[in-house]
Amino acid sequence: MRKLTKATLTVVGLLALLAGVGWGGLQVKPKPFPPHPERTSNQGTVELHADLPEPVGEYVRATMGERVPRIETAVVWGRGEFNLMGLWFGIPPLARTRSPYATLASTILSSSKSAGLL
Repeated sequence: MRKLTKATLTVVGLLALLAGVGWGGLQVKPKPFPPHPERTSNQGTVELHADLPEPVGEYVRATMGERVPRIETAVVWGRGEFNLMGLWFGIPPLARTRSPYATLASTILSSSKSAGLL
């Protein structure tokens, strides 16, 4: 009986230690990604699409005018907290993300250049 009590206390103690270390690890915020190495280049401007929904077109015209910057690629990164399907448990899981984006036009252009079509 004494061995069973000692084994039970050991298992409970190890689980408590593991839970404490896990909780402590979740309190450390992840370091941000380093800045993107390439500088933004000026690609010129293009006319605003006429087929935008009216509220979107009005907003863009009010903020940028009739001509908008031409964007071929973008890199978006950030840090945050999230929960899984509404489950929280008092411990916020932390996350960091970096997502590169390429427009369809720039993808077609680079594919055509690499294939020797341009």
